[in-house]
Amino acid sequence: MKKSNLNNLIFINKYPKNFLIFLPMIFSYNINYLNTITCLAGFIIFSLIVNICYLTNNFVDHEIDKYNKLKSNCIILKKNTIIFLNSFLFFFILVLFFTDYFSFYLYLYLALFYIYTFYLKKVFLIDIIILSFFYIIRIYYGSDIIDEKISVGFIIFFLLLFLILAIYKRITQININKLKNNNKVVAYSVKSLKFLKYTSDCLIIFSIIFLANFLLLNNSFFENLFKFNFSGSLLQGFFILILYILNFLRIRKLVFFNKVKKDIVDFILFDPYSLLSSIALVIVLGSLYL
Repeated sequence: MKKSNLNNLIFINKYPKNFLIFLPMIFSYNINYLNTITCLAGFIIFSLIVNICYLTNNFVDHEIDKYNKLKSNCIILKKNTIIFLNSFLFFFILVLFFTDYFSFYLYLYLALFYIYTFYLKKVFLIDIIILSFFYIIRIYYGSDIIDEKISVGFIIFFLLLFLILAIYKRITQININKLKNNNKVVAYSVKSLKFLKYTSDCLIIFSIIFLANFLLLNNSFFENLFKFNFSGSLLQGFFILILYILNFLRIRKLVFFNKVKKDIVDFILFDPYSLLSSIALVIVLGSLYL
């Protein structure tokens, strides 16, 4: 593992995840100068918080990460530096309380981060749920700072996506490290692969059924329960569904056959095909009403 290096303390490759903050503004068609500046400020704030969280996580897990090939080059700071950074983080959020960029979700994110890092990272399935919540909190934070409500259906759909990605993260860790029972990295091993693959496939199928009902069938149950309907044509809905299915089938194949050699979200963000298809999917899904 690398020792601390000022040139490697900024996790720029992790910042794109924080663009989730912009989704409520985009999907609600409430794009204006004020909301854009607010979301941009929120993006910067969340990036600072996340950066310190990654540095903290690397410090806490520095012994465990010796067995994790995905984190063989992580940065390790001294204990006093980590304490200072986390103290600064609480002071920083306290100052935000007096601005328009404060949100309860910032404290929720930090609370979940500490609980996950120190207690729940190796708890079977609970870790996967919390990993997905980290992404959902970003969306809720984005909606809170621009005062835009989010529908239950919107969150359910994205929660399904993030649960699948969290499972793929664990599958990738297992495959790359060839983890056995009672390993020091995660609560899963090679013997867990069948269960994880089956669970992710079930979630994919459920998400496809959910999306198909919304896009193609004009199901009144979904419209009444989730407070949105699809305004596009049947052809547009079919295009979105096919794009979604093809994209996930490709990612699924790459993960299951150990072709992904990095964090799954990093892979999607920097893989040209995955990035292009994901952007196209996000754009056309703008027809969802929050």
